[in-house]
Amino acid sequence: MCRLKLHQKMAYFRIGRDHSRVTLLAGFNHQVQWGGRSSHETIDGRMPNGIKNYFRIVSGKPGDASSTPNSFDDGNRVGNHLGTPTTETIWAQPQYADFFTSNNRVSVYHLGVRGKLFRRVEWAGKCSYSSNWGTYNAPFKSSVRQFSAVLNLQTRVSIAGPTDIGASFGLDTGKLFPQTFGAMLTVRKQMSIY
Repeated sequence: MCRLKLHQKMAYFRIGRDHSRVTLLAGFNHQVQWGGRSSHETIDGRMPNGIKNYFRIVSGKPGDASSTPNSFDDGNRVGNHLGTPTTETIWAQPQYADFFTSNNRVSVYHLGVRGKLFRRVEWAGKCSYSSNWGTYNAPFKSSVRQFSAVLNLQTRVSIAGPTDIGASFGLDTGKLFPQTFGAMLTVRKQMSIY
């Protein structure tokens, strides 16, 4: 291979600001080798070249017989495409180590229950109520109370085979941590490849 060309692009999107509690990042990288000469899958050693093929490379469109010098790139994507998607979630929460080191005198009442609703929906609930006094070296002025709870629901439905659908709801309220409510929806599909 010689005189290859490289096209590379990336696009990233961000939802949230520097001071947001949650910031979502998503994007992709796309690279394509094209042009030049190669003995692999070419006619007369030439690879697709020129402005028409460049636009096909950028957009990922397939080649056609009038613009590609070989049968491999005719009908396939022109060039050798490589790409990687990227996602990241950044949670701007307090560092837990700060709370562990500044609060190791704790009294907690905890309750966890689970069951089935209408013989189809599995559920589990957990809640904790704590009284927190800080540390012996740095005690809080008075007891700091906190309530935390989570409820998980899950059921199986038939969407192109068995599919699990779930929802979770969480709550923190009190003086130890900021008041927070969260929710999550999940869809899980298991498949066997044989």
